[in-house]
Amino acid sequence: MPRTPRKPEEIEAEKQRILNEAVNIITESGYEGLTMRGLGQRLGVAAKTIYNYFQSKDEVYLQVAKREFEALHGELLEGYNSSRDPFKRLKAITERFLAFGLTHPSRYDLMFSLSIPKYRDFFGSPLEDVAASGLSGALRIRDLIVRVIRDIAQSGSDLSDEEIVLHSMSWLTGVHGILSLYNNAILSYLHDRPESTLEMLAELHLRNFQPGMMKRSGGKPSRRHKPRKTT
Repeated sequence: MPRTPRKPEEIEAEKQRILNEAVNIITESGYEGLTMRGLGQRLGVAAKTIYNYFQSKDEVYLQVAKREFEALHGELLEGYNSSRDPFKRLKAITERFLAFGLTHPSRYDLMFSLSIPKYRDFFGSPLEDVAASGLSGALRIRDLIVRVIRDIAQSGSDLSDEEIVLHSMSWLTGVHGILSLYNNAILSYLHDRPESTLEMLAELHLRNFQPGMMKRSGGKPSRRHKPRKTT
């Protein structure tokens, strides 16, 4: 008798099982340690079975990265929707970004590690469309931060579009730096209370993005002060 076709939800569940194990392998052995044969062995199936779902280990990796960036974007979007106040939105987004990296350090490292290929590395290859789709999804995080920074700037700053993008990048580099120091245990060498220090560093970093506090290019304050009257 012919085999009964698998339901779409069953196919999706198996894909997610494959991706989950791929994350484990990359975490343990790096990107170079990921092979279709090794992935099949970990899952208890033949390597050819993996090819029924993904055409290569590169596609497996790209789908892993796409999934993780979508998950992070979903967390940050919840933070954005938690308030109507732009600065409170940024605070909530910061808390969720840190929580994601602290709760899932292996997944976070996979997304931002220097030793793992990036989306544009696959441009010009048969996987370009997959990579382009993943890149578009990842950049939704940047767009969300830019939107929040722009909303904050409108309530007390005079920033150009380029300056808003630069401040958004400044937010990301700061939060990523704090998170990396903690996850790499470096913060524990710098301070005897790394957990509370992480929270205080995040709070200090956020102060730079309060309404009126962001600076224009050249270091000039974006807040416009009225000149004092002379007597």
